[in-house]
Amino acid sequence: MFIDKPLPSSVESERVVVGAILIDNSVITSCLENLKPSAFSSPVWKSIYEIQMDLFSKGKEINQIEIYEEWKKQGVANAYGGMKTIVNSFSGLPHFTKLDSYIAILNKKFQAREAIKLCGVLIENLLD
Repeated sequence: MFIDKPLPSSVESERVVVGAILIDNSVITSCLENLKPSAFSSPVWKSIYEIQMDLFSKGKEINQIEIYEEWKKQGVANAYGGMKTIVNSFSGLPHFTKLDSYIAILNKKFQAREAIKLCGVLIENLLD
């Protein structure tokens, strides 16, 4: 099924979440329970979030060097814009103590994307 509009997303909110975690690693705890990587529409921000989750689970500091090194291991550093992209994720952001509103936005957009995909499958099945 062809949709001529982009699927719902909030790339700005995705950047805020990963950037805020880089500024203050402790805010990741509010994300872990309520935000799955699948809620991210951007492969770049999703990748950073997945790495942040992995670093946290291993008890490591979440910082731009660790993320960049992981990207290099995965062979995606250049494709994702390298260190510049990582630094831009938190550049200009204030210090956040709560990300609840951004998490809610991302989850709402994810649910909308999933509903649209499901509707597309249903329509295709009905047309066959």
